[in-house]
This record gives sequence, structure tokens and C-alpha cells, in this order.
Amino acid sequence: MRILAVSVAPLFPGFVMGGSQRVLMDVVAGLGKAGHEVRLLCSSHPDNSGGFTPTENVRVEPSLQLKGSFPAPYETSPHRLTATWRDLEKAAVWADRIYLHADAIYLRDALGGKPVVRSLHDFIYEEALVSAFSLRAAQTIVPSDYLRRCIAASAGRVTDVGELVVIPNGVNVPDELPAPTPPPEIAPRRDSDLILLHPHRLQPRKGLRESMSIAAELKRRAPDRRIRLLVPAYPAGESLDVATDSLDEIRKMASETGIGDVLEPHAWLSPDAMPGYFAFGDVTLCPGSFVESFGLVPVESVAAGTPAVCASVGALRDMTGIPGISHVNHGDIAAAADA
Repeated sequence: MRILAVSVAPLFPGFVMGGSQRVLMDVVAGLGKAGHEVRLLCSSHPDNSGGFTPTENVRVEPSLQLKGSFPAPYETSPHRLTATWRDLEKAAVWADRIYLHADAIYLRDALGGKPVVRSLHDFIYEEALVSAFSLRAAQTIVPSDYLRRCIAASAGRVTDVGELVVIPNGVNVPDELPAPTPPPEIAPRRDSDLILLHPHRLQPRKGLRESMSIAAELKRRAPDRRIRLLVPAYPAGESLDVATDSLDEIRKMASETGIGDVLEPHAWLSPDAMPGYFAFGDVTLCPGSFVESFGLVPVESVAAGTPAVCASVGALRDMTGIPGISHVNHGDIAAAADA
């Protein structure tokens, strides 16, 4: 089958922006391995010019002339939107089936009425809400029963959202725990270390301020321990997500919180590096208010042998009965420090 997959987010060889993009690359790799021919259209960016072939039978084509950063990908000139429409129209003629990943494709008429399968990975941002309330698809894939219930109880009450299918995100569980591997710029562990991981985008709702407050509380409670808070950041100069804080902003925040000596920023890591990174930490923090629709981070962390402390928000609160995952009320810094 010829499958056209579409992502409004830019995709890059050897670099994955976040969990949704990682899931997308896993999905198209699986389709290609199964013998399907996949064209993956995404937004153009200076770092993906010319496209690339990530795996067999899959070709990434960065031809969509959208803004190339998140949010509001359609904030661009009308002639670029016209070119994007035409590229979608040509590719849709080629395709037998169309898959809209984290659906934000408003230009539905460009798809020529071909069967559409879409996925939604949040129910917060405008793109996902517009898709569910206004755009049609034969089938909608969501990563959790939590998100299925949200859509059914809102958009599903006023419009035909089509078939909702729950397919949880896949997490590789190794036969053996990975070797602890810090990022190259991070110092090795000492016996007195208590290493906290905050492996999220630097988006305020992902809980960096809360993680800093937890680190400050642990520093006060355990003066004999060297508290270390590891935080990844996008490459300098990139503006892939304009909703994220800059390194200068988080350093200022850390200084104001009294943990300037605790914060340890490091380069953004590839998916292959994440198991060793999780294994390097003592605990992974997921304390934000962001309404996660699945929550890859805590599951990936415990798969690598490191417990996670999560705020009870979104689908995270459904992760009960998983050894190593603890829940606290959002904003309860003392309870997080206890956990």
C-alpha cells in the first residue's frame, strides 16, 4: 500500500524533538518494514533540506511551507500556504491511504477525499481541538483511554468524531537494565549525589519550576547530599518550539530558587541515549501541570530501573499499579520531596 503520512512539525535525521515525533518515526519505520511504501511530508527547515530516508521504504519529504516551529504552524504567508496545499494535493493523488500524525492539517480539501486516519496526542493545543471538533477522519488513534474519554465527552457530544481507537505508545523494556550513561558534558556520579532528572521540553507547563522547587526542598532537607538537577535543552539558536524557555531564562529561574549550584543543563539527547540517561538518575520528575495524554517519560524511566514522581494530571493519574511510579497532587512540593 502507498501511505502518505503528514506532520506539521519538522523532522530531522538523528534528532527527535519530543515524544510525539519519536512515536511517528517508530510508526513509519514499522509500516516500511511491513512492505508499505511511505512518503512522510513535514514542514521545511534549514536542517532538513533535501529530505532523508530514515529506514527502508520510508522517505521524509520536508516540502510543507509552514512556519516550521510550534505553536501556530500556519502563521506564515498566503503564498506559502498555497504551495503547501498544492504539495498535499499532488501527494494525495499518489496515496492509497493518508495518515495525519498529531493531526493539524486544516487543508482537508487538498487531500481529495482519500481515506484519512489521524492520531491525536494531546487535547490542549488549538490544533488538536480544531481537529476533533471540526475535521473529519475515518479513524482517530489516541494513546490512552483517558484521551478517548476526553474526546468522547466533549467533541463527541456535538459532532461525529468517527471511530476512536486506543493504541498505547510503545516502550522498549530491555532484558537487562542499561548501563548508567550521563551526557558527555555532565560530570560522573559521586557517592553523595542525589541525581534528579527533568527530561522534558522546557515548556513551563512541563514542570521545570516545580522540579526546581523540589530540588531546593531536597537541598534544605539533606545538606549532606549533593543534589543535582539535570535538564535537557534544544541546540543553541534553534526556535523549534517558541513556547519553551531559553537557557538564560532557566538559569535565572534556578538562581532565584536558590539552586544555581544544583541545575545542570545539557544538550538534547537522541532516543537511543535515553535508556542510559534514565539509568544514570536516582529519580525522574514529572511534576508539571501539562495535561499529558499518555506520558512516555515515567514509563521509559521505570523501564530503565529509575523511579518516577508524577503529578496526578491527565493520563499520568491512570498509571497506577506500576512499581516505581509515585503520584502527588500538582504543586505539592513537600509531598514530591517525600516521595
